[in-house]
Formats: sequence, C-alpha cells, structure tokens
Amino acid sequence: VAILLAPVERDFVLAEMRSMLVSLQQITQALAREDRAGVIKAARAAGSRDGKEMSFGLMASLPLDFKQAGMAMHSAFGDLANSAERSESVRALNAQLARNIDACVECHRIYRIDPAR
Repeated sequence: VAILLAPVERDFVLAEMRSMLVSLQQITQALAREDRAGVIKAARAAGSRDGKEMSFGLMASLPLDFKQAGMAMHSAFGDLANSAERSESVRALNAQLARNIDACVECHRIYRIDPAR
C-alpha cells in the first residue's frame, strides 16, 4: 500500500522510522552486554514521542491502520522498558524485542511511503 505524502511529511515519517531503527540497534547492543540500564534508556526513547507532534495534515494523510501500528509500536517499546525495569530475564527481553521487530517487518511489508505528485 503506497502512502503518498508531501516532502516535509514524508521526511518526518522517515526520520521517525530512522529513530526507531537507532533505538533497535541500541537495545540489541545493550542486551548483548546485559546492560539493563541501556535497554531501558533506548526502549524509553523509542516508546516516547519526545514532543514530536504530527501535523494535522500528516495525521489526516495516514491510513488508520498505519497510525494504529505506529502507536502500538511506541507502546510496545515502553512495555519493553517496563519489563527491563522489572528485571525480566535477558531471554525474555530478547523475545519481546523480537515481537517488536516482527511488527516493524510486517508494517514495512504492507506500506511504502512515496512522495505525493
């Protein structure tokens, strides 16, 4: 499914995705080191919108399923941070992270962000 966005809106969405990818990398590295604080910090960053508000126009341009998937993804990373704070095992945290990545892969399989013409 192609999502057609104005250049500034497309840039916003792609920057958000790159930010999530950086958090995935940081979480993976922290899990490899068994660095629970690093997992929490990176997962909180991915779980937070950090004041980055979508414009009304962008919000209206995105399919409902895409918006719901995005909100669920942010929430899932917040859940991962909470699990790390509760001292879940590294194995359990890895399994939770794998489910988050599965959701990323599924969304990227379905949607494509294209420039509006």
